[in-house]
Amino acid sequence: MSHPLAISEPASPTIEALALRARDGEVECFDEIVRRIQPRLRGFLLTRANAADDVDDLVQETFIKALANLSRYDSRYRFSTWLFTIASNLAVSHHRAQRRSAGNVEVVAGPDEDPSATMADRDAGARLWYRARAVLKPAQYNVLWLRYGQDLTVKEIAKRTGQTAIHVRVLLYRARRRLAQEIV
Repeated sequence: MSHPLAISEPASPTIEALALRARDGEVECFDEIVRRIQPRLRGFLLTRANAADDVDDLVQETFIKALANLSRYDSRYRFSTWLFTIASNLAVSHHRAQRRSAGNVEVVAGPDEDPSATMADRDAGARLWYRARAVLKPAQYNVLWLRYGQDLTVKEIAKRTGQTAIHVRVLLYRARRRLAQEIV
């Protein structure tokens, strides 16, 4: 039992208090945030990254982005929620970038594959897009190309075309249905 007059150690400041102090220019407070949250953030990103090698880069990028945008942190909310949202968005962006770069890789026949078959597959894809352009309405072809040719999400297509996400989904549905009728 401690003595009633014993001096207790001061409680360490909350992450939110540290964030506000860091926002006001106390850089060492941000260092303390990194020290406290980094293990949890790393675990969070391990479940969202394709490769463990990417996790450390995403963790670092998250903290850099958070520090650069610290003035935008709203202290009415938990700092960790704000930080993990940044991390999640970065992981999604990273994943999309990897998918896009994988989609742009030159198709090369492996040692056991027939190069003419590889070229035939590529030609079949080109013919499908040519056929799609011929049978679809321009708006349908446009959203289909943005979705599958450019690998954009429905939300990104809606923003780019100035349409609602629901309208984009309808156009995609009609385009796929029309193409299916043409192929069968």
